[in-house]
Amino acid sequence: MRRRYSLKKKTRSVILKKIKDLLAAKKEISFAYVHGSFLDGETFSDIDIAVYLSPMPAGTESMYYEFALENAIEEKTGYPVDVRIINKAPLSFRFSVLRNGKCILEKDEDIRVAFQESTTSMYYDFAPFREQYLKEVLKQ
Repeated sequence: MRRRYSLKKKTRSVILKKIKDLLAAKKEISFAYVHGSFLDGETFSDIDIAVYLSPMPAGTESMYYEFALENAIEEKTGYPVDVRIINKAPLSFRFSVLRNGKCILEKDEDIRVAFQESTTSMYYDFAPFREQYLKEVLKQ
């Protein structure tokens, strides 16, 4: 079982500032969100970060990028971190991050807004198909 942490709101704000400063120094990061229990839970097991990269690393480089960024943030904050590149993430994950997360870094508003609009549009366009699929699965 993973360790759970409980921090005051002020301490969480200090940690988010450290993360924002570290991410701001990375020229390839256009925007970043924090999401998950670190934001809205009394306790958390890790800090969930979603980053949008421009340009996007090729192939398996993205996985190594996530690991390297996780390590850098963990060293800076002292807490476990889970980083995901949001560019090519599954639609439901992207929508959840945008809907429930908090933008902590925005270098290019146009890129963030375009990503948000396309994700939201695709999510709602696909919703009837997803609902029908779930109904069919639940029948079985």
